[in-house]
Amino acid sequence: QLMRGIIIGVILVPTFLAASCIALQVREPETRSLRYSFTAALMVTAFLWIIVIANAIFIPGNHSLGGPDPLNQIFFIVTILMEVLVTCSFLMLNMARSQAELKESEERYRNLADNLPDYVLIHDGKFIRYANPAATLTGGSSSETLAGQPINSLISPADAGSSGEFIRALGSNGPPFPVSEIDIRLRDGTVRHCQVKTVRIDDAGIMAYLSVITDITERKTAEDALFRLNKKLTILSSVTRHDIKNQLMALSTYLELSKENLGNDPTASDYLTREMRIVQTMGHQIDFTRIYDDMGTTAPVWQNLDAGIRRAVAALPMRDVKVSVDRSDLEIYADSLFEKVSYNLIDNALKYGGDAMTGIRITCHETGTGLVVTCEDDGAGITGEDKARLFEKGYGKNTGLGLFLTREILAITGITITETGEPGKGARFEMVVPKGAYRFTGRK
Repeated sequence: QLMRGIIIGVILVPTFLAASCIALQVREPETRSLRYSFTAALMVTAFLWIIVIANAIFIPGNHSLGGPDPLNQIFFIVTILMEVLVTCSFLMLNMARSQAELKESEERYRNLADNLPDYVLIHDGKFIRYANPAATLTGGSSSETLAGQPINSLISPADAGSSGEFIRALGSNGPPFPVSEIDIRLRDGTVRHCQVKTVRIDDAGIMAYLSVITDITERKTAEDALFRLNKKLTILSSVTRHDIKNQLMALSTYLELSKENLGNDPTASDYLTREMRIVQTMGHQIDFTRIYDDMGTTAPVWQNLDAGIRRAVAALPMRDVKVSVDRSDLEIYADSLFEKVSYNLIDNALKYGGDAMTGIRITCHETGTGLVVTCEDDGAGITGEDKARLFEKGYGKNTGLGLFLTREILAITGITITETGEPGKGARFEMVVPKGAYRFTGRK
């Protein structure tokens, strides 16, 4: 029993003393009194263990650890009291630290909110509970005067419809809440167009909303100006294109009449044929500007690849060439002109694949980066010299615009295209569709 008490004391005493030293070294003014109480209780307990163990070792005949003598009884009573004091001090110390950390965290986030240029509001969906200094531009002379005001008082009366949708969204939808755009009326009467992002929070035990309102007036003004300018350019381009095509049509008619009335002069006939070919090329180039104007003007949409290929096949002189698609349920998120990609690739194969070509295959497989859609034929293939400039504008035997347009249309939604076939073994075009831009509907 004596040995067991000595071993316990040898372990506990250094532990208590070490814990006391650590507690004294901590620099936390707000927990100073608790740390001193904690240290005192540990040191008293350690001191009592030293006295009792020393007494049991040096005066073994009088006392023994755990015996009924008064010293042992006093020791255990005081030890229990000290341990209770240590435990309470430890718990209170942790509580004080938690409160200090919470206060520090609140201070940090409040400083962040107070210095944000955006308007930050905490509200219950009807009335404002907190507003940062930036929000005082909207009304009131301080954050405190805004607290308690109806949130509708900040919104421009002319924007009642959008504000009503915003308020209804808070009441009917759970998080995440949709990003809204509303008009905010400032103190001086000016109206600013803003974007609102809202999350649900717990504010002192009460369910509330945190709304961050970002002023996007300048961006919106620039977007509107750009839209109006683009509209004017589109109208100008359309009118000019229409006028030029009318002139080309008239010129083509006169060239045809000239050729009919020319007689048998072979040189003049050759010149007229070349001139008519130039007129046709100019017509193709005018058509190209129309298609290029339409690219990216509408939002991308989900499009079924198989349906687009079937429409392209129906519009082209296929001869006896068969087209097969391995997945009829594949949809790709692409520009509205994506159907022209299928048309151009099949048309390109028909023009350059040769008479021996019998089939065109469209297959797909997933990789780590996305989906690879392959369009390959069993025709003549593409030479190494042509591969390097295949997608350049104007390169090719005809207008040189088909594959250039194909690449540009695909690039709008991040799809890349390359030619990976071997000369003499058929052309092979690989389109890499990024993750998120394709899906399988399961309707094969």
